[in-house]
Order: sequence, then C-alpha cells, then structure tokens
Amino acid sequence: MKNKDQVHYFIIFIIFLALFFRLVFFFLNALGYISLGGQSDADYYDDYATGVAVNAVNLWPVILRWLYEMGIYSREWVSGFLIILSTLMIPLLFDRAFADGEGSGKARLVALLGILGYPTLFFYSLDVYRDVFMLFVAMLGFLAAKKVFSSPRFGLKVYFYMLLYCSFSTLAFYLRGYLGVAFFLSFLLFPVAKLTQNHPFVFFSGYVVAVVISYIFGFLDPILLYRGEDGFLTGGATLGVGLYGRSAPEFLLLFVYSFVCQVLGLYITSAAAVFVFVFESVPFLLCLIFVMRNWRFVNGYCFYLMIFSLMYSTVWVLGNDNLGTAVRLRIFTYMPVFIVFFVVYMAKKKVAGARQ
Repeated sequence: MKNKDQVHYFIIFIIFLALFFRLVFFFLNALGYISLGGQSDADYYDDYATGVAVNAVNLWPVILRWLYEMGIYSREWVSGFLIILSTLMIPLLFDRAFADGEGSGKARLVALLGILGYPTLFFYSLDVYRDVFMLFVAMLGFLAAKKVFSSPRFGLKVYFYMLLYCSFSTLAFYLRGYLGVAFFLSFLLFPVAKLTQNHPFVFFSGYVVAVVISYIFGFLDPILLYRGEDGFLTGGATLGVGLYGRSAPEFLLLFVYSFVCQVLGLYITSAAAVFVFVFESVPFLLCLIFVMRNWRFVNGYCFYLMIFSLMYSTVWVLGNDNLGTAVRLRIFTYMPVFIVFFVVYMAKKKVAGARQ
C-alpha cells in the first residue's frame, strides 16, 4: 500500500510539474521570447473567431466565434485552456481508457509520462488549434465504447453509452470529417470483424481485399481526387504520390508505401522529423509489435480500438500526401494502439501473477 501511495503522489507531482513547464512555454511564447504555434491554421481560427475570416471549414472556428460573441474569447485564454486540457483531462481520460483507476501503478505512470511527453500534442496545445480538443472528444468516445463492449448484458445502460458514443462521434465528424467517419465505421464493422478476432491474418487479408475492391469499383475516387493525381503540389514537404488512375496492383503498392511513410513516420526529411520519429513513431511501433505478439490478450474493446486505428488511418492516408499534416493526423492512429498496449500488458501481467 505504501508503494502504491508513493506512485500516486509521484503521478500528481509529474502532472503539476508538466503543467508548470507548459505554462512557462506558453507565457514565453505569448510574450514573444520563443516562437511556437501561430501558424496558418491557428491564425485562421483566430481570424474567424474575431470576424476577419467569414468561411468556417469545421466546427472548431464556429465554437471560437461563439465564445467571441459571448465576450469571453481570447486567443491566449483558449490556448491556456488547451494546455490544461492536454495536461490534466486527456491523461486522466487515457488512464480511464485502459485502467479504470486500477492496475499496475508503474504501468499507469509510464502511460502518463508517455502522454505528457508526446511532442505533437504539446505543440498543438500552445495555440488555438483544434487537435487537442479533438483528442479530448475522441477519448470520451473511446470511453463510451469501452462501456459498451465491456458490458456483460445488453441492457438500458448499454443503450445510454451507445447514445453517448454516437454523440461524440457526431461531434468528432464536425470537427474533422474522417475522424467521425472512423468512429461510425469502426462501430458498424465491429460485429462482422469480430468473427476474425482470433485470426488476425484473416482480418488483415480481408482488409486488403476490401480496400482494393473499393478502389476498383470507384468508391475511393472522391478522396483520391482530393489528394490529386500527383499528390499535393503545395503545402511544404509532400510524398508527391497520387493514387488516382492507377492499376489495382500499382494502387496497392503505392498505398502501402504511403501508409508506411506517413503512419510509421519512415519518410524522414529533417532533424525535426527524426525527433518526432524517435519520440512518437518508435514507441508506437514497439507497442504495436507487443500487441501483435500477445494477440491472445486482446479483448473485444481492444479489437474495436485496433479497428478504429486502422479505419481512421486508411481514410487519412488515402486523402493526405503532406508529411507535416501526417504528424498531427496520426495522433488518432497512435492513441488507440497505446491504450491497447497497456490493456494487453496488464492482462498478461495478471495472468503471469496468477500462475506464480
């Protein structure tokens, strides 16, 4: 009990230490001593909130405009709120997503350090970007899904959590279209995909066949046309790879290439890309390998999260060719796998402890 209390106190200390340093970075940034944030997206959101821009591309600037009309909008205050959200609420929700406040204190501590030390999440909390708020909504959706898939009986409580799930999915859709699509699609596909849960090779083979067939029949054309025949021609570092108008084998090879480069971060063009690869992609790869090697511990909830990660990744990889954008998009690819890793790790540890 004493060691458990020490871990809890250390977790609280780490949270407040992280909050302190993030606020220091925030004030240094706000006072102009350092330059973080303030790029095109954040500037646009601020312009829309204050009436300079007139076209809303998603729900986030609409929320900011509403705050402005209520007289409570400030770019600095919203950024401060996002820092608190990323430092307090998101780590708490992540903990609930895999531990429910129980389990190994050391595992929960590692999870906390991982979330607080995630570089991209930290960067996008320093200005009025939508990514931190979207992750907050996504974590709420994951928790609702956990309640649905962990319930032993299909009763009134499950319907309530399904309603919550649909609400968070809808909110996610208006914040970023394909994030919401991934929520709905993962939930709808789960009953069918569940048949292959104990046979991951069959599941992934079926996934590849489904993607190729969808391409052949033109179901993917709208998102592939958005990407362009030669990929994105503007917007910084790009792969320069288009997927539209290819033969089926060529499409599959280029899709796999794009998937590996963007999701796994293996297309490295700068020192910043190396930093992100080491502190984001390498932990993701290690967690994914651990999960695949211990697949027998994957329960229904974890399988849903793996489906979500795959469905979401598929949509954004098909439509995106920009490497900088990929860094922020894959936050929602990585987080479900991180949750599954800790669930599987704790389940394996529990079984090993019972055998001793």
